[in-house]
Amino acid sequence: MEPEQQQQITAVSEKQKFDNSSSRVVAIAVDGGEQSKRAFDYFMRRLYRRGDHVTFLHVEAPPSGLWSDPSQVWHSIVASARQLERKVTSDWCLPYNLTDARWLCEYCGGPGPAIVKLAEDRGADLLVVGSRGLGTVRRTVLGSVSAYVVHHSSVPVVVVPNTVPYY
Repeated sequence: MEPEQQQQITAVSEKQKFDNSSSRVVAIAVDGGEQSKRAFDYFMRRLYRRGDHVTFLHVEAPPSGLWSDPSQVWHSIVASARQLERKVTSDWCLPYNLTDARWLCEYCGGPGPAIVKLAEDRGADLLVVGSRGLGTVRRTVLGSVSAYVVHHSSVPVVVVPNTVPYY
């Protein structure tokens, strides 16, 4: 066998070893909306590899303003996050037979910084987020979580736009 052919075979062998032998930690930001469902579906159909460790990241912002009973507000926030976790597990994960996904929830003000921090702290190899596709003016006024994540994350980010069709 010629040395050039041997190098090509070795390169293919190394690529296959890389593609199949290493598991990844994949963080998927979810808020229960259509965009995060679309991003999850895209990941499962186009990017998921056997051995991936999927972790859902959810950020719940505390309500602003004065409340008469903070413990009741806190209870409501936790109940809402648990309800979302049940929905994601049963409606999103089970159709793909994804039974070992993890769930992390952060209670803080800004979802962008929290998503970046959670993904980095958990050692994610990939971060998947959905995008609402806001126009320039709305994005400037309201901010964009996906834009924040792309610009501030040290983890590679996949942004799935709202124009990607459902499968």
